[in-house]
Amino acid sequence: MSFPFEALSLSQRELGLIVGVVLGFVFGFVLERAGFGRATKLAAQFYLTDMTVLKVMFSAIVTAMGGLLVVAGLGLTDLPAISQSIASWTWIWPMLIGGFVLGAGFIVSGYCPGTAIVSAGSGNVDGMVAFAGVVSGSFVYNLLLEIPAVAKFHTSGELGPAFIHELIGVPAPVVGVAVVLMAIGAFIGSEKVEAIVRRRRAGEEPPRTAYESRPRRFAFATFLTLAALGVVLLALPQRSDARDARPMTSIPSEELAKLLIDEPWSLRVIDFRPATDFAAARIPTSENVSAEKLRELGLEYADPSRPIVIVTAGPASRMPAGLATFRGEVLALDGGWAAWKSFALDPAPTPEPDASASERDLYAFRSALSASLAGRTLEAVPAAPARSYAPKPRTTGGGCNG
Repeated sequence: MSFPFEALSLSQRELGLIVGVVLGFVFGFVLERAGFGRATKLAAQFYLTDMTVLKVMFSAIVTAMGGLLVVAGLGLTDLPAISQSIASWTWIWPMLIGGFVLGAGFIVSGYCPGTAIVSAGSGNVDGMVAFAGVVSGSFVYNLLLEIPAVAKFHTSGELGPAFIHELIGVPAPVVGVAVVLMAIGAFIGSEKVEAIVRRRRAGEEPPRTAYESRPRRFAFATFLTLAALGVVLLALPQRSDARDARPMTSIPSEELAKLLIDEPWSLRVIDFRPATDFAAARIPTSENVSAEKLRELGLEYADPSRPIVIVTAGPASRMPAGLATFRGEVLALDGGWAAWKSFALDPAPTPEPDASASERDLYAFRSALSASLAGRTLEAVPAAPARSYAPKPRTTGGGCNG
């Protein structure tokens, strides 16, 4: 379960858009009230006079990360499902260089892309200029992707949807506790740095009031609580997302064809036949992948509400190992490619004269599908035999005809 992420982005997408707009306004309001809509406040971070940016960002990271780890450890949510919604693919080199470029732009303009929008919304001209620079820079970079060398760099150092705890081989709560401790150290260190800079600039540091100390104590209490919960989670058994023993449900060719026509976005078709056979003929919207490279698709992060239909040369006897981590439903095409070819590509047998209406409808559907996929002329549905008409015998007698 990963509510509200999947529910508000799939089955209740309209509600999700409304929630997103509301949360966006609230997020912008909080940033503005924190002073993140003013370049002087943000630039003070780099002069070591005001470390509010570091404190706020670390607080947000620790709170979100710690909360997710706790609810995931209790089985109330699914980290891969959330990652599929909010995390992007990882490319080491473009992200590393892009981070340096973003930092340089932050220093020069005093804004990052998010705070530039907040500042522009507050009516600050410098924020509007910075936001215009973000938009124009994104547009120019998109044009540069037409250059092969830039496009190659854009996808270099690919790691996929990687988690830090998976890369270093430790349980996720260990990373969570380490980040919490890092945040506490950053809080203490940043305040020491602020005090040193203040003393050098304006003499001795003024004593800290109780009002100023209260948020600091609250933040430390929250961090320590999350760290303690992370340590507790280490004692809980770690869940595995692998589903090796799941049975596969079969889907007939007729049902698959109707879904591909009416709702092609509702499922994903993966064809395991050799590439030469796939190039000769394939099911619409299908993708050709070998069983050995199936894990490269990152199916553990794929949308679980979109079932996967697997296609093999003949009937599928077992689920491919690479599909074990997919959290959604896996369907096998009943009879495999041979059944699809017989239903959708080969000419449909002409119905008998006494065929029912449903049989004639199926013939019409198969003929249209076959003509569309195989490039044949659409054949007309044979007309049902006409019923003989025998007039009723005319009655005489009675009334005026007596």
